[in-house]
Amino acid sequence: MNTSKFIKWKVLKAGRGEPVLFVPGGPGIDPEYGTKIMELLNIKGPVWGAQLKTNNQSYQKLIPAWNKEITQKIKELKSPTVFAHSAGAMLLLLNEDCSSLNIKRIVLLNSPISATYLKNLPSTTKRLSKHFKKLELTKHEQAFSNSPTGLNLKRLWECWTPYYFAASNIKKGRTFIRKLKINKQVFVQGSRALSEHKYYCKWRHSRVPTVWLMGAKDNLILPKVLGELMQFKKNKSPNLTVAVAKKGGHFPWIDSPTEFKKLLRF
Repeated sequence: MNTSKFIKWKVLKAGRGEPVLFVPGGPGIDPEYGTKIMELLNIKGPVWGAQLKTNNQSYQKLIPAWNKEITQKIKELKSPTVFAHSAGAMLLLLNEDCSSLNIKRIVLLNSPISATYLKNLPSTTKRLSKHFKKLELTKHEQAFSNSPTGLNLKRLWECWTPYYFAASNIKKGRTFIRKLKINKQVFVQGSRALSEHKYYCKWRHSRVPTVWLMGAKDNLILPKVLGELMQFKKNKSPNLTVAVAKKGGHFPWIDSPTEFKKLLRF
């Protein structure tokens, strides 16, 4: 296990072959959940996962610090394939330095192009209200507000399952969410940092083969974001491949593993 100041690099899989880097979402989810992706895609080489840390720093310093150490790891691995999910992909997309790095391939999973998706959340919450009511979302939001412990955060995340999974998969989604390990401090501080950053993709990748995969059933990063993404591809990134998992949600390899594997066949 390799350790640095703001990211603990966990070896998710040993092996011989091309190196792979996985930057998880959350922010603050333990990267171990990425092992399922590597199994589905039959990745042969070693896989490193980024476990974000705050190192007791103010939230304003976190994005530059995380980006710096991601860049350092990419240089160290020499031409890795980089997978980044959700908030992890947002970190990568904010990192202008990655444009000039020697990266073999990039896979961006369920990440917005900008922070505009947040404007859709109130209407999404209203549309999914019956599911949230059943899961007692209001109760657990209040519990976390009164006592922001790791346990209360985990219970709150379970209540957010309708954002991540289609209605037909909520039960399966809750089981998956329940197994995730989430660092409360990283989530709270990192979420604040990203929300105040006025996030918009700064990164360019004219030479790097890149797939940006979205889940059509993702209620967090709404399908409406696809229009913005396609415009970005047309205007600024013509070499980008946009893929849509029609049955996939925010974690498309859980909802629709066969479709996910087909879309990312290298």
